[in-house]
Amino acid sequence: MKSNQATLRASVQASAVIIPIAGMPRRGESARDVYRRLRGAWNGLVARNEATIREELRMRAPLALKVRSEMAVDLHAGRRLKFVPNCSLVLVGRSGRSTRCGLVGLCPYCWIREVGAVWDRVAGVVAPRPAPGAPRECSGEYDLVLATREFALPGTVRDFFRERVAGASLRGAAAIPPRRCEFRRLRFVGAYEVAAAYPKVVPVEGGEATRLVGVVRQLLAVRRGEDPGPWATGPGWPEVSVRRFDGATLGDAAKAVAALCRYPSGLLRKPGESEERAHGRALAAVLAARRGVRAWASFGAFREKDAPAGGGVESRRPQ
Repeated sequence: MKSNQATLRASVQASAVIIPIAGMPRRGESARDVYRRLRGAWNGLVARNEATIREELRMRAPLALKVRSEMAVDLHAGRRLKFVPNCSLVLVGRSGRSTRCGLVGLCPYCWIREVGAVWDRVAGVVAPRPAPGAPRECSGEYDLVLATREFALPGTVRDFFRERVAGASLRGAAAIPPRRCEFRRLRFVGAYEVAAAYPKVVPVEGGEATRLVGVVRQLLAVRRGEDPGPWATGPGWPEVSVRRFDGATLGDAAKAVAALCRYPSGLLRKPGESEERAHGRALAAVLAARRGVRAWASFGAFREKDAPAGGGVESRRPQ
């Protein structure tokens, strides 16, 4: 049972990130073949956008280096750039020390690590361990509610993140209600939110064009049969698509977490020759807007590293 649960964790990570980018294994392929396609997609993006990624690494350099000199920042960015294509991951038979490249919000390997952390906390509520190291056992006390908004951005990607993550009032929110305002209206035991943006090639008259798409997904754990409450609605705001898992099992939690944390594959998808430059500009805009933004947020029981057992959790609203 324990090994099956460990396999389930890896399956959630693969469903959320590897499959959206590299696809399902083809006939006669192993997991390693799919993993190689993932590496190829990531390395290709880094090669096509080397200048953009170098500049992003410069902007993310430690403050101590920025104070020292521009040369120190440039050397730091150059060293990190060489490491980026080889951001290591303990998955699919790989072993050894896991390291991070620092491109959170873009690197698929860093994203997979985040998915694993989300899974551990969600599973800790839905199926807590009766004792440390023991297999998880479903309590049957909770339902999971997955809410999704996905829409073409009416403004800039910076406006999208500023409104959703940093906004403090429903008034004046043009594209989407602020996160903190919406979560004050909802009732839950634990909640996660993932906000992302990605370029998408859409057909237009006379050819194709690259458009930026925003996506906000929320996963709420609520008491069995409880209604989390109304999501914020307003003129011009995208509609919310809701899916509910009643009496959530570990399998339900796996599906919900994989959907919540699904990697926006448009970030890595190789554009056509005519759209390559537009895709590069869109990617640079997403990276700049994402810098310093808390795009992944947790509330309630999901903020705890070891989520408490079912009987010890009360429904709450964030303060």
